[in-house]
Amino acid sequence: MSCSKILNPRGDVIAVYGTGLRYTWLTPWMVAHGISAADALINLQNVTGNFQCKPCYQTAEVLQRYPDTPAVFPSASYTSTEGNNHFRQSTTLTGKFWVRFGVAANNTSGATLGSAEVELQTSVSQCGQQIGTGMVTINAGMISGTDINYFTITDFSPTIGLDEIMAAFVVMDNESDYLEYQLVCRSANDPRAPNAWQTMETAWANPASGNSKRNTGALSAPAGANVSTNFLIQIGVAVRKKSGAGGNPRAEIHAVVARSNA
Repeated sequence: MSCSKILNPRGDVIAVYGTGLRYTWLTPWMVAHGISAADALINLQNVTGNFQCKPCYQTAEVLQRYPDTPAVFPSASYTSTEGNNHFRQSTTLTGKFWVRFGVAANNTSGATLGSAEVELQTSVSQCGQQIGTGMVTINAGMISGTDINYFTITDFSPTIGLDEIMAAFVVMDNESDYLEYQLVCRSANDPRAPNAWQTMETAWANPASGNSKRNTGALSAPAGANVSTNFLIQIGVAVRKKSGAGGNPRAEIHAVVARSNA
């Protein structure tokens, strides 16, 4: 797996009318897990007025439709120089599943028109990728007592080079707070005879009724998975009824999983 990725260049004509920042997104959303640095090459042409810009990015913990506040590359300086302008930034995207890149622009001063033709090309240092998505439907009466049910989310992937796993969960139509779930994994040399499931989180999640979302953060494979002596690993979700619950759980669990490599 390559640990550097380059995105196709994309441009736009950006106009600003004051010193407040305007954010223009010029890359699609991509998996943030495993990104340690980003390069941005901004090609400026036909700069007018007091226009200036520098690279920016935006993250999302779980769902792209609910992003975090945009952020500029903190170590970069604004530029109005026509031609190619190169920027490099170390990134800290802990607990974020998605990221996109763009250009933050404003006027250095004044409220008159500033504009430029802007093309952005981005590359990232990333040893990681999305490895699976899945949905689990929990029907009333399906889980009762102290039973723990296991559902696969990803196919088996190699254990070699595995660094950390991250998952983003959305729980929908949760009838009550009777549900508990968490991320799990299992290893195998023969996928037809896998080892037992191992919990990956320190505690079970207990979502409120209705809809909720959650990011697990970056997790290492537990010792019980024995990844150093097994060829393959698979990620899933474990579901159980909360102790003392007055009824059985019913909900939909949507998951997306990414891995990073050392």
